[in-house]
Amino acid sequence: MDSANGVDRWLIDHGHPEEGLRTLAHLHSHGDVNDPWVRAEFDQIQDAITYEHENEAKSYVELFRNRSSLRRLVLVCAIQASVQMTGVSAIQYYSPTIFAQIGIPTNKTLQYQGISSIIALIGQFCCILFIDWTGRRWAMIGGKFGNTSFI
Repeated sequence: MDSANGVDRWLIDHGHPEEGLRTLAHLHSHGDVNDPWVRAEFDQIQDAITYEHENEAKSYVELFRNRSSLRRLVLVCAIQASVQMTGVSAIQYYSPTIFAQIGIPTNKTLQYQGISSIIALIGQFCCILFIDWTGRRWAMIGGKFGNTSFI
């Protein structure tokens, strides 16, 4: 039961539950605040906000205290570092110089960068489909093995 927009949730979260309820009723039941569906969504939003406030992280230090959070932090940093080590960012950044060195005129550089970006988007879409099919772990292991075997 997601709300049509986040205004009602924001109002409820910031101490204006009556106004949030009226907004929900306006969106879903022509202003009837006693509609069962509106009441159920209102209660669900209040429960979610209460849970979030009780379980929210208070500071960045909590990333290092909780073993599960620390593991995730290390994995995320390792993945980002390995992506940077592929050199894709450097190639994109220096592509005008690279294109000039292989004889491509400067006025065509933007066109080729656009083509490269479109190919990258298509590749990313294919990767998303592949990851949905295989799962993240084996796609990451295979990708890292592929990157290291071509060096």
